[in-house]
Amino acid sequence: MSDHAKESSPLDLQAIRARVEAATPAPWTAHDDGLVWPDRMGDPVSGSEQLADAEFIAAARSDIPALLAALDEAQRERDDWRLAYTPWKVALVAERDAARADAERMREQYDEACQVLASVRESLELVGQNFDEADARAEQAAAEVVRLRALADDPTTNPYWRLRSERAEATIERVRALAAEWKQATGWRVSEVVGAELLATLDGPTD
Repeated sequence: MSDHAKESSPLDLQAIRARVEAATPAPWTAHDDGLVWPDRMGDPVSGSEQLADAEFIAAARSDIPALLAALDEAQRERDDWRLAYTPWKVALVAERDAARADAERMREQYDEACQVLASVRESLELVGQNFDEADARAEQAAAEVVRLRALADDPTTNPYWRLRSERAEATIERVRALAAEWKQATGWRVSEVVGAELLATLDGPTD
């Protein structure tokens, strides 16, 4: 296995803890001769021609347990934060979902409002067209009323006027005949002036 593969592999904390527990208890001390000695009597636990390597090996016996303890503490704090954060997370997720539902509902209401607005706009346009048509029809009706009124006032085109003229002429003829008989019979006994005015009126316009 390459060095890169070893560096990228996840830490096996259980195996590290087992090696720490199986090793000679700390502290270890690096001596000037490069040997690493435990605190108790016995053989050296390691050694190196480089004093710095020997010191590193000796320090690792205490550094690794310290790092494991710090890691344990960090994990405990993480778990505590998770426990404390979970209710907040649940509440925030619920609020987020509610906000999304409200946004979706508002989007649907907006779409419905747009549809209603479009329908109202079409209705207004149709009403405007109907008003235009109504105005045109009203103008036509007014023109027709004027035309019919002109026809009604025109004696030459109104049958009623012709009928009335015919009846008036017949009546005048009868009155003229009666007046003539009255004059012959009475000699205008009532008044010559009245008789003359009557004949003048009867001979006048009859429309």
